[in-house]
Amino acid sequence: MAQKKLGEESRDLIMFYIQEALRAHDIDCLRTGSNKFGVPMVEDKEETAIEITISIPKGARDGTKYDPFEAEGAYNFKLEEKRKKAEKKTEKKKE
Repeated sequence: MAQKKLGEESRDLIMFYIQEALRAHDIDCLRTGSNKFGVPMVEDKEETAIEITISIPKGARDGTKYDPFEAEGAYNFKLEEKRKKAEKKTEKKKE
């Protein structure tokens, strides 16, 4: 139970910082749930919205804890692979 409470406190703090940062830029940020924000936006004179969800990852089923640094590395690797694939496709079209 103490671990869950700690996660909730961290989540609430991060949510506070996000809300304050958006409001500092005159962006409405509405808390729509215990872990969600709704951000009303206008793009090209059309009303839209962004939903931001904050989660506390528990890790893998095998007991491996979530590592945000590892997750960032994996994401960057994936983006680089995607960029290389698009680059190859563009080069083939030129031929």
